[in-house]
Amino acid sequence: GSSELIRKPPESAEFIKNNETDRMSYRVFSFMPGFADAHKISNLKDVRPEDSFRFLIDSLAVNTNLYWDIPAIDGYEPMASARSQRLLSIIGSESTQIKDSSLTLMQISQDEKLKLFISHLPTLSMLNVKYIITAYELPKTSGLDLVHTVLSTRFKVPIYLYKNTKVLPRIYFANGIVFKGE
Repeated sequence: GSSELIRKPPESAEFIKNNETDRMSYRVFSFMPGFADAHKISNLKDVRPEDSFRFLIDSLAVNTNLYWDIPAIDGYEPMASARSQRLLSIIGSESTQIKDSSLTLMQISQDEKLKLFISHLPTLSMLNVKYIITAYELPKTSGLDLVHTVLSTRFKVPIYLYKNTKVLPRIYFANGIVFKGE
């Protein structure tokens, strides 16, 4: 794609940056942008490579957040621990090397994946995820507010920005911890 596609921040990045003054107080997570591209863009009539590229940029797909200095919990990281990779796999990362527990690869319906994803909202809160970006409408739940919608590409595919109102600080002291099997 043309470098012009990444020179100007996408609307999703601009929205977040305009609503956050301290980049250390939040993180974002892009939920299944690659799968959404396959379902909502790539199979359309007359689709061009720049359509997929634009969609993934608007979705802040893994590592694109770096262009606009937006902190995210996901990314291509060759030295990441198996524990952190497993955690990302369970919540729906498409970049993790752990495939046996991958939410994205589960052979279940998209609605079931969305429900499972929502069940992990406490984990996302613990990971300081304040914004969830996805092309899928998430089930209504306490603690998650739809704050912005971006119409991406010439096809006007909606990308939803949700704000996690139960987000925890990046650093905090827990009263106690419980480890559940590795």
